[in-house]
Amino acid sequence: MIRYPGCACDIPSQVYSYSFAPNPDWSRTFTHPLTRSRSLPQPQPDSLTSPLLLDFYSTSSEIQAYFKAVAVRYGVPSYVAFERKVTAATWDEKEGLWRLIVENIATGERTEDFADLLINASGILK
Repeated sequence: MIRYPGCACDIPSQVYSYSFAPNPDWSRTFTHPLTRSRSLPQPQPDSLTSPLLLDFYSTSSEIQAYFKAVAVRYGVPSYVAFERKVTAATWDEKEGLWRLIVENIATGERTEDFADLLINASGILK
């Protein structure tokens, strides 16, 4: 999870909902300021405390909690190996699959695994 003070979504929260698991309980919902009052509030440039930002964008912790809840509801965690690092990925043309070397970060143990599909989702933020 990305962590820094004031970390929040940069688009309306509803966009982070899966179509098969909508979240009607976002703490901050997308409502245009004109629907709340006759005049637009003046946003404070470069500030995460702007009334506009606080009304539209959920915090990173709220978004993470939603994703975790959906994953648990659909049994996804039982198919995920956490604290692992893929140290090698080689396409096996004959078998039509990826051969992976996976390292357990805690123990350093390496195991071989196989996959039909490989998605690089390493990201650059920590």
